Amino acid sequence: MAILVGGPLVSGVLRRPPAPLPVLDQVPPTGKGRLVVFADPACPECVAATAEAAHSLARHLRSIRQGFDLEWIALGHGPVPVARLGPGVLVDDPERAAALVSLLGRRPEQLELRRGARGVLIDARGRVRALPVLGEPPGQVLLPAITQVVNGR
Repeated sequence: MAILVGGPLVSGVLRRPPAPLPVLDQVPPTGKGRLVVFADPACPECVAATAEAAHSLARHLRSIRQGFDLEWIALGHGPVPVARLGPGVLVDDPERAAALVSLLGRRPEQLELRRGARGVLIDARGRVRALPVLGEPPGQVLLPAITQVVNGR
């Protein structure tokens, strides 16, 4: 019985926490962790695929919604089908949206970000911590990264 109970306990004590996420860039802080996704009305297929990934992610985020937001930034000049975006909030503050759009020009992953294939994971202090691929199962990279951001690591 001691082996059955003690094994997981010892394993938990010996396991090292993951390395802190690097700081890739800085944007204005909001006081909450967030995943920012870009929506380009010129690519409706991209918006649909990203919305599907956001729906999958939202199911996993129910327990931490108080400390974490999913935000959409509209790119271009066409209308963004807000009803198709899925969970999250469309950022309508031009100043905050402009700061996030300017981030695109500084990143080599610009095309993937514009198409919604990647998101921008930002902590409560406005530090860009990761640019996760949204098409992968969320439990592999994205959810552990979100957990670190919500826990302040």
